Amino acid sequence: MPAPLYVAIPTPRRALILKPCCIGDVLMTTPLARAIKQRWPDVVLDWAVDAHSRPVLAGNPHVAELVDASHCIRGDLRWRFWLRTAIALRRRKYDVVYTPDRSPLLTALAWATGAPVRVGLASGRRGWAHTVRIPTTPYDPRHESVLYLALDGTPDGAMGATLGATVGGTADGSGDVTVERTMEGVGSMVEGVRRVSDAPTIDDGDSPDLMDLSHLRPVFHPSEADTQAARALLATLDVGGSGRPLVVIHPGGGENPGTHMPSKRWPAARFGALAARLAKGGVEEGVAGRAADSTAEGTDVVVVGGPDDRALAAEVIARATEAAHDGATGMAAGGAAAVGATDVGATAGQVVDASGRLSLGGTAALIDSAEVYVGNDSGVAHLAAAVGTPAVVLFGPTSSQRYGPVPGAGVAVVAGAVGAASVGDGPREAEANRIATIPVAGVEAAVRGALAGDVR
Repeated sequence: MPAPLYVAIPTPRRALILKPCCIGDVLMTTPLARAIKQRWPDVVLDWAVDAHSRPVLAGNPHVAELVDASHCIRGDLRWRFWLRTAIALRRRKYDVVYTPDRSPLLTALAWATGAPVRVGLASGRRGWAHTVRIPTTPYDPRHESVLYLALDGTPDGAMGATLGATVGGTADGSGDVTVERTMEGVGSMVEGVRRVSDAPTIDDGDSPDLMDLSHLRPVFHPSEADTQAARALLATLDVGGSGRPLVVIHPGGGENPGTHMPSKRWPAARFGALAARLAKGGVEEGVAGRAADSTAEGTDVVVVGGPDDRALAAEVIARATEAAHDGATGMAAGGAAAVGATDVGATAGQVVDASGRLSLGGTAALIDSAEVYVGNDSGVAHLAAAVGTPAVVLFGPTSSQRYGPVPGAGVAVVAGAVGAASVGDGPREAEANRIATIPVAGVEAAVRGALAGDVR
């Protein structure tokens, strides 16, 4: 018989978090590490993580040692590595193992450690080996950060609610979008309740006061070397020092060990059109219920990504250039240093490519320098939350209610009608093209709202 949800766990000498992958999920687990160290300051807390996600834990002040757990999850499983990891973890003689994951492979790995206390998520029979089980389901509507933090074992469970407001966003004929702000507060562990506003505006003025939810923010601190590299690149690109706002766009995502989900990506053409509009300045007529404002300042836009994203970033830059020429916006668009930029005038910005030129930590430092981050549902979006840059995150086949920005960290832009409990809970085939229906105008309105400080 499993122990109840909240139990008095004896003070451990050594503890382990077993969450190997992936970048976004690992970052959403970092509040658990912080909570464990706050509860037991003297505990030696290790983390079993794979090589792909290891960089986001570099320098984490709450983690003593990173233990390699590569190739231990479905889609990326190699039994030889799983057995090697099990042996290595068992030798460390942990008192408590936390498994904020539904995977039966990781449940079995937690059991193989021999730890007397094993705390984990229990979705059906998948949590069979945990001595303390946190009930959940494959499509639990609660935010993942809340579920992971519940493993701490203190009565800081959470309630969830989502405030959505339909915004116009039909300027290009692509239909409605929903801008959501996920609200997670402390309290009893209950299922999320959805509140939907009828006001046709992003800033409806009826949002309740939010609690301090800093305990749900991911933990990541770019190193000094990361910060210097980001500053040097911005200087090379000649952006970020003009006094114009800086917006970072990450068009990638959907690629993790054993997982390939291109349906999570908003089309490059739309990212390019968005970049052109932002660089131009002003607000296009009819954008999401906001009045046109030709005096709004243009922004500098930096497109980021890893080495594998270079072709995608180049396409975004090319589409931004096309949109600038077609719309005669007067913005400058170019490659890594805005090569061929035209005379843009006093208020227009430029669009530049920084993909493949920084480490993950350097990318986080660059995002930290920006006023707003824009991207798909990906690990980099959670990096933006960690460094405190307001994020506008686009959702298609995945659930914004479970993975979206927490209050104060940004907004989720979701295609479809207001009131859908969670996008992506049905067959993925039916959701494959959903993200492509999000209109540029709706995303632009969300970005301009974030630039104006509307990220409650």
